[in-house]
Amino acid sequence: MFYRKLYIKIRVFLYSIRHILNAFLIVFMSALLLYFFTNVFLFGYIINNQAVNNELSGRYSNAIDLYNLEYNYYSIFHFSKENKEIYFEIPYKKAVCYLKNNEQQKSIDSMLGGMKKIQKQYGIFSRETAYFIRKYLIEYYLNNNNYQFAAQEFKNLLIIFKTIGYNDDEKADLIRLSGDLYYAQKDYDAAIGFYEKAYDMISKQSDIDYSTFAKIVNRIAQYEVQNNKVDIAIDVYQKTITELENSGSKQKILSVNMLMSLGDLYSKNDKTKDAITCYEKAIAVIKTLPHTNYLRQNMKTYLIALKDLYNKDGQFHKVDEIEVELARDRRFNFF
Repeated sequence: MFYRKLYIKIRVFLYSIRHILNAFLIVFMSALLLYFFTNVFLFGYIINNQAVNNELSGRYSNAIDLYNLEYNYYSIFHFSKENKEIYFEIPYKKAVCYLKNNEQQKSIDSMLGGMKKIQKQYGIFSRETAYFIRKYLIEYYLNNNNYQFAAQEFKNLLIIFKTIGYNDDEKADLIRLSGDLYYAQKDYDAAIGFYEKAYDMISKQSDIDYSTFAKIVNRIAQYEVQNNKVDIAIDVYQKTITELENSGSKQKILSVNMLMSLGDLYSKNDKTKDAITCYEKAIAVIKTLPHTNYLRQNMKTYLIALKDLYNKDGQFHKVDEIEVELARDRRFNFF
């Protein structure tokens, strides 16, 4: 009898507040949809890709404005792994834009500001701080020929990992960074030894960090080209492209970049037909990407490069086809 009365009272209570529950449910679903739209579509696709597109087009000030907008958003909403990766990458992207825009001090401030913010939020001896140093800070210094700063940050990174430990993926990247430091000193033979060791280690992992994998491959290919071993470089690229293509749709952008690097290598060595094949495959993949993706937005550039290859190979009917496609895109952009 007691349970029956309790059950009736609960039902009466829930019925009396049904309007409040319905309103709460509507607000909750609306907030969820708004977050999904803002996070995935607005920032994840439109703003991020437009920022990259501005950077590629040389509109660095516009790119920096969009990166600042992104940074303000991801400073708050970086709960997921994907958002956190974007949050860590933005200071580096801004720094590169500032550097290309001849604003060196702002470039340095962007990197150091990002570093201080991560250290304050997560701690100096944290995996997040190690991630930022490993992925971006050392590379930033090396790209700007600041070998001493890069070497010092590498030592700092080793101290952090000695404290917190590291997994196989991080170990492979440490080996890759060792190669980068030797490469910066023009000790290419020592560098290639580290790259090959890192390549061997990362290739055996079940969950490969493909961005690191691509960096290692590019360095190995560059080394082989410098030593007039173009065929070995081509073989390395081909194996990597196959690996990326078999890894799933997430690696489409890396696949495209690798295909175009291989196409450029073929073109420089008068293998025009092979270069055409690479660019055709790359463009076919780009056409499957969202319209907001920066590669899709820069389709004209890649079509013109392919058109030049067709001209060089005497495939003039294909040149006409690209001209038609470019004209169609111009009309679409106008409307």
